[in-house]
Amino acid sequence: MALVLRFVDKAGLIQERFFDVARVNDIASLTLKEAVCGILSRHNLDVSNIRGQGYDGASNMRGEWNGLQALFIEDCPYAYYVHCFAHRLQLALVTASREVASIHKFFEKLTFVVNVVGSSTKRHDELQAAQEKKSKKFAQRADADSSYNHLKSFDFIFILHLMKEIMGTTDLLCQALQKQSQDVVNTMLLVRSTKALIQDLRENGWDKLFANVVSFCEKHDIEVPDLNDCPSTTRFGCSRLKDNQVIEHYFRVEIFFTTIDKQLQELNSRFSEQAMALLSLSCALSPEDGYKAFDINTICTLVEKYYPMDFSDQENINLPFHLQHFLFEARESSTLKNLSTIQELCSCLVAAIPANGQPKKHLLLDWLLRLVMTLPVSTATTERSFQQ
Repeated sequence: MALVLRFVDKAGLIQERFFDVARVNDIASLTLKEAVCGILSRHNLDVSNIRGQGYDGASNMRGEWNGLQALFIEDCPYAYYVHCFAHRLQLALVTASREVASIHKFFEKLTFVVNVVGSSTKRHDELQAAQEKKSKKFAQRADADSSYNHLKSFDFIFILHLMKEIMGTTDLLCQALQKQSQDVVNTMLLVRSTKALIQDLRENGWDKLFANVVSFCEKHDIEVPDLNDCPSTTRFGCSRLKDNQVIEHYFRVEIFFTTIDKQLQELNSRFSEQAMALLSLSCALSPEDGYKAFDINTICTLVEKYYPMDFSDQENINLPFHLQHFLFEARESSTLKNLSTIQELCSCLVAAIPANGQPKKHLLLDWLLRLVMTLPVSTATTERSFQQ
């Protein structure tokens, strides 16, 4: 098990450093916790000072009750767990596809077709001539015929169009989550818009999707089933239908609705409300566009709700007044008014330490910035900056 520490250095810069590696006898959450605590203890690091945790999405790591993050929360309730954003989206898509049998089979067929077509130019030619007798090698012709049949089936075409819609909707979010620097403001908006658009696809997208599929099939001479029919054969999934259920039920309910519902469930599960709320409140610290999003009430709510042990009662009383002074100064200062990221703001405050070494004017803001920057919101590559 590898341990990486994320921290803010004296210059106000985010650092991620490989710290140690430990051999563990098993991957039970309790075993992993004991290993982490042992490493920290040997280096005189107090578990109670942890302010962020980041792991993959395995159940032993992210489990709400017995996962590693939950065990640390018991000892340190402010060690907030943030799952790697890009990994979360990947898991959401993978899990959604695995849990719908028809979608899972579609990707198996797609992989087979891609392998056949991409393995050689010979097989590519065989596929193009799949229905002709002139193919001399039976094994290659069989694979080509099978691929051709997949491509010409209505089931395959329908799911192909459905997955194009879903993955097209999630693409912007996917790209944003894989950037080297995380723009959390944009990411929060993309998460919400992605969920809303997928929900809209469920409620209003069936007619348009099916019309596109039918148009494609007619253009390429692919048989389109009668949605009101339910023959006794196993074609078009009818073997799964109950009495009096028509083919439309299979495509609309068992594939279209079920696939979208699984996708929404996974997105809601992976992007938990607590993590989203914490990061959304943190966006109020952004200095971008002349501190347009810098909201004092929201920042105070962030402190009260998520960092109550890091600020004394007196500091909580003083905080809004300190922030008012800072905001006035920042909009007048040539060094503070043109900043765009939280890390730039933190580094600028560090650079403002007077030569006599007296305490910083904006010590409370500096401390809050460091707490927020410690959250492991970036992807699993070291030294990636945290943007607003």
